[in-house]
Amino acid sequence: MSAGNSGITNKLSLSAWVKATTAVIGGTTSVAGAYNASAGSSGFGLRFNSATSLDFTINNATNAANVAGLSPTNNWIHFVGVYDGSLASGNITVYANGILGATKFNFTTAVAFNANTIFSIGNWFSGSSGTNTSVVGLVDEVALWNTPITANNVQTLYNAGRTAASSLVSPSSLILWYRCGDGDISPTIKNYGSIGSHKIGRAHV
Repeated sequence: MSAGNSGITNKLSLSAWVKATTAVIGGTTSVAGAYNASAGSSGFGLRFNSATSLDFTINNATNAANVAGLSPTNNWIHFVGVYDGSLASGNITVYANGILGATKFNFTTAVAFNANTIFSIGNWFSGSSGTNTSVVGLVDEVALWNTPITANNVQTLYNAGRTAASSLVSPSSLILWYRCGDGDISPTIKNYGSIGSHKIGRAHV
């Protein structure tokens, strides 16, 4: 996935539901994200940095908004990360179960992409070695927009539940949408978003 075919430069939103079946190992346990295989962890993603907290990162862990006090083991949690680098303040925002967790201000750098950027679900893809830490559990309804969705949009997604359509929100900007089981035939995970030919690089769902 590249900036050219995704429409992403400095605006995006990423949504996913996750339920861990064993305690999360913090650090680089990724729920979903796009990571630049030739430039370490450049890209974006939702990842646990401890058993009870999650970051939404842009390009690296320094540029992240964090939500804490989570209980993901055997509980479904809905996460949304939103980045609007076109704002003077460059807001990076993360939500959990429809509620604002945190906002990091003053970051306006474009998201790092190249032709080798890999979108992953359920694990963290980092560097040419492909090292990763997988979520042991379930990930569902992963969606990526090339626009910042609103707080009301986030609430709509959460209230609709994980069996509802992510296309309820900004459908023209929904570029990746993996339903993770609804109509899929293992081991293929179909993308229902506008980049229909995009393939999952690594998936642990």
